Amino acid sequence: MLHPQLFCEKCGTLQQNGEKKCKKCGTPYPQTETGIMNKPVRLWKSALVFFFIIVALGTFSLLKSRSNRPYSEHLERQYTEWRDSMKQEQAKAAKATKKGNTKQTTKKGNKR
Repeated sequence: MLHPQLFCEKCGTLQQNGEKKCKKCGTPYPQTETGIMNKPVRLWKSALVFFFIIVALGTFSLLKSRSNRPYSEHLERQYTEWRDSMKQEQAKAAKATKKGNTKQTTKKGNKR
C-alpha cells in the first residue's frame, strides 16, 4: 500500500491513495512496501539491532568476567581463613590432649 501523503518529485502534486503515477505529469511514484525507498530503512534498522546486540553481549561478557574474579578471590580467601582456623583448632586440640595425658599420668603416679 502506498503512503497517502507522498508528493510527486517532478511537479509536487499530492499523490492520492492507491495511485502509482502522478495525474498531472505521469511520473511514477516510488513504492514503499517492496520498492527501493524501504530498503535503506530496513538496512539501518538491521544494522542498529545488530550493533546493540553486539554491545549487549560485549558488556555482559565483560561484567561476567570481572565479577567472577572478586568472587573467586573471596572464596579463596574464605577457604584459606577456614583452613588456618582448622589448623589452629587441631593444634589446640593436640596440645590439650598432650596436657590431658600428662595430667593423667601424674595422677596415676601420685596414686601409687
